[in-house]
Amino acid sequence: MKVLKYQIDTPFFYFQAELQEIRVTILSEISPSPEVTAVINKLEFTHCIYLLSVFRMELMRALHSVEPGAVHSIFQYLEDKSIRKDKDGIWTCLLAAARTIFSKYLKVASERNLDSAHERQLELHAQFLLIMFNHHLKEVRKCADTCLTNLIGSFPHLLWNGNVINVALQMLEALSNNLENDTDCKIMTLSFPSLQRSIQLQDTLDRRKLVVQDFALRCEQILQEAIKWAPGITRSCFIKYIASINPGCSGSFRLTVEAILKSLNDVSGCTNDTSPSLYLSALHLRSLYFGKVKGMIEASKTEEETKPHEQLADLFEQQLERACADGCDREISECVLRLAALFILTKEVSNQKLDSSLLHTLVFTPLKNFTASTMRLCVIVWNWILVAREDTQLQFLREMAACWTVTAQDHLGIFERDPEVVSPLSLQYCSPPKRPHILPHSIWIYFLVERVDIAKYSSREQLDILELMFVQTLPLNVGRLRIDVNSPLCISSDLSLCKVDLTHVTMTRNVETIGLRCHFLNCVLSMIQRDSMSFHISKNILRQRVYCAMLDYFSVAAQTPTQNAAQLKNDIRLLITFWNTLFSDVKYIKKEIFASIDTELNLESLQQILNDNYKSDSEYNRADMQTHHAMTTSGCNWVTLVAAQGRASSLQKNTLTVGQALFFFHV
Repeated sequence: MKVLKYQIDTPFFYFQAELQEIRVTILSEISPSPEVTAVINKLEFTHCIYLLSVFRMELMRALHSVEPGAVHSIFQYLEDKSIRKDKDGIWTCLLAAARTIFSKYLKVASERNLDSAHERQLELHAQFLLIMFNHHLKEVRKCADTCLTNLIGSFPHLLWNGNVINVALQMLEALSNNLENDTDCKIMTLSFPSLQRSIQLQDTLDRRKLVVQDFALRCEQILQEAIKWAPGITRSCFIKYIASINPGCSGSFRLTVEAILKSLNDVSGCTNDTSPSLYLSALHLRSLYFGKVKGMIEASKTEEETKPHEQLADLFEQQLERACADGCDREISECVLRLAALFILTKEVSNQKLDSSLLHTLVFTPLKNFTASTMRLCVIVWNWILVAREDTQLQFLREMAACWTVTAQDHLGIFERDPEVVSPLSLQYCSPPKRPHILPHSIWIYFLVERVDIAKYSSREQLDILELMFVQTLPLNVGRLRIDVNSPLCISSDLSLCKVDLTHVTMTRNVETIGLRCHFLNCVLSMIQRDSMSFHISKNILRQRVYCAMLDYFSVAAQTPTQNAAQLKNDIRLLITFWNTLFSDVKYIKKEIFASIDTELNLESLQQILNDNYKSDSEYNRADMQTHHAMTTSGCNWVTLVAAQGRASSLQKNTLTVGQALFFFHV
């Protein structure tokens, strides 16, 4: 048996105070639990130096290395048998060091821009921790669980990440297969070729069952949270995973489906539009139409067609136009599903023009037949293509924002104009008012809320598109006040969004729309309160429109509710939710005011520095205008100017931080 050898040359005599100082340094940097603190206080000099060296080296590697798996290297120490056999407790200290290193890494990672490369690194971290969650050592499993919890807490969008969900379900499937097929525990290692990793299994069947049960429970918790925040995307990932495996050859498929169904049923607030049966039936439809369209493409190739994808796209679009004109829901469903399958298959041919045409058709389908059934179908298809074609998310949002804007201009759904109010005592008041057609927009807004929640945690570009869409479609009018048509109330965009005349955008004030209006405005206001929105002007513009849109509803006389009991209860719940969000908005406004005051003070300081530099530069240049020092003086003053700007920028950041800290302290 190997014995741990990390002895170093040290003097025979050393002061006890120096040893205690090293221990205090370790405790201050690692911040361990009381149990680990007691172990560190008993370590000898060589152990302390080794622990401190490993911690600092691995921390430096995790924070500064460009390798994606640099933060994982600390777990190699935990798997080292010689370190585990040490009787002085150095392995326990390294467990605490691993948690601290990962926490410090998350703080640095949260400050980086979330681009595609960073997103891929976060996916690798989540997949690695899911594998380490099934480690044969219980302490390593707990450490991986803690790191995974912190990772999801810092980056919540990993909950509904398709690659993370697929890895979790694949591991659950593989571990379940091992339980059923290897009852004698002959297989001691389980490999995952797609991840290029393997784990060592326990030596008894009971221990393996315990690990699988813990992992299944953890996966179930992850899926429940994912469905809570992003139900559409998460369910699409489920369907994609189920379609990619062969249930007939898998005895543990039942365990996976049970976890999915339990996650679907346990989420509160599920409606008939988001029931598990609807989304599981979509599995059959996707597989069916995907196979049909793929067969049509192959048949066209055998007939020596030059452009089978373009021809099928034209055919499906013509069929969709006829189906929408006839109003046949069944034909519309077939055409939309065929177009969606064709759009996914065009990824192989890389035809940008065809992709744009198909995506535009799929997104603008609700305008051709603005009904609840069509909108429900479109939401399912949109989630399908967003999961299958992640490269088109920004383009999809631009198209959807343009479609939403057109519905506002055409006064559809929640943007309907209210009929003229007639006195109940009038002879003309012979029938109740017409109920607004808001069910399609209700389904659409639930999808929109999910996209906003996803964008808040993952994409600044998506937030910009959604922000502009809200500005274009939220009216400023309160009480239907007339505004001068020559006033600058037209907002245009450089994207695919069309020009919107805000004097003609209205929202219906029917009593049945109060819940939907509150749900929509709460979504916008929560996006404003998100720290990622750093532009104060855009915040103020959107906040003003949210307030006006809510005040506009209460600018009419009191109305008698016409909803049924369940709908009225849900509307009241949404109204209370919006009120709570609105009530908490005051602290965000105060925070912005303090930040703007500090910014103005820093700008004045910067202006003073620039003026002083300009005066000194002018006087010096007048004195030495005819000398060879003129060019040198100009360069030196330019360096001074840049340095002054850098100092002012750092001063602004420090002032903002102090102002925020003082505000939260007083609150």
